[in-house]
Amino acid sequence: MRTDFDQIPNDSRVTLHPRPDNPLHDKPVGAFFSNGYFYCDGNDGADGPDYYLGDVLKFIVGFTSGAIDDIAAERRRQIEKEGWTPEHDDTHTEGQMARAAGCYAWMSAQSDSLREVFTNPPPTWPEPWSADWWKPKDRRRDLVRAGALIVAEIERLDRKAEERR
Repeated sequence: MRTDFDQIPNDSRVTLHPRPDNPLHDKPVGAFFSNGYFYCDGNDGADGPDYYLGDVLKFIVGFTSGAIDDIAAERRRQIEKEGWTPEHDDTHTEGQMARAAGCYAWMSAQSDSLREVFTNPPPTWPEPWSADWWKPKDRRRDLVRAGALIVAEIERLDRKAEERR
């Protein structure tokens, strides 16, 4: 978690993590940062911002980037909705998750016209994974999926290293 609020780029989204005694929020909340002000999800701005950069540390412990939060949410989705549990991931011992992540990252870098043409997975798509699991969406979503697959592979490698100890 970061606390360098002054480094947040203008017009960007973050997730704010409130202090226990925060009177406005009792759990993490998404926010839009603009010109020194934080507008939390659900705030249309009519009543002003929720927090000002100058006093945000009085109420907020820190923040995380929206991108990191989206990768974590996608990883949770993979586990909870798809059933890709750590035990399942441990069966992929030949770098399949890393290769799939690479495919999604590669797809995110393609032009719109090429994205329309590439309907089948790239040749580096992991064997024996079905082509039915190749589901590119848009550039950002593909990168989020790639990030979640990278996290899954790193976690698998970490579990394998723990077993050796």
